Amino acid sequence: MNEQFRADWSRFHPNQEPTGWLLRARPIPWVRFHALPESKRYAEDAAERATILARAYILAAEVLGEGASCWMIASYYWFGAKAAEGEPTLEWVYDDDDEDLGILRSEVSLTEWRSGAHDTSLMAIAEGQTAHEVWMARATGEIFAPYDGGFDLFPSDWTRVAVLKTKWASWLSSYPGGL
Repeated sequence: MNEQFRADWSRFHPNQEPTGWLLRARPIPWVRFHALPESKRYAEDAAERATILARAYILAAEVLGEGASCWMIASYYWFGAKAAEGEPTLEWVYDDDDEDLGILRSEVSLTEWRSGAHDTSLMAIAEGQTAHEVWMARATGEIFAPYDGGFDLFPSDWTRVAVLKTKWASWLSSYPGGL
């Protein structure tokens, strides 16, 4: 499975790490939508949690496709010495001027995107309990990258970004630069 993922990832995203915030730093098609109205970051009740899930499934279906085969990539950073126990699916060297040299470790699984099937993962991300999980459509390379506060989408081209921005305009950030 590692080789299948590497081939798919390299076909669409060569020399890029499979983490939303790192992808966003690259000059590739990208748009951010907020999970709750008025850029509210965290849900306070069941109705707001339902809004987060509804928006997540709508936006994910836009880039992944309902029922489509996709990769789920869960990544974490390992700083300092390489871990002795457990081998990740993939590793990338991560270096940032603000951080020490580290290793981006990723666990990858092949899945099918289905609305309602990822509630636990999506809510854990929305509540800040986990991070750095992205889904990539195998057929198109388009990416859905939720975070605690919203969703970064990486469509295949800037025309798709414009269409998504128009279609879901009320969910866009009002901040300059789209964050």
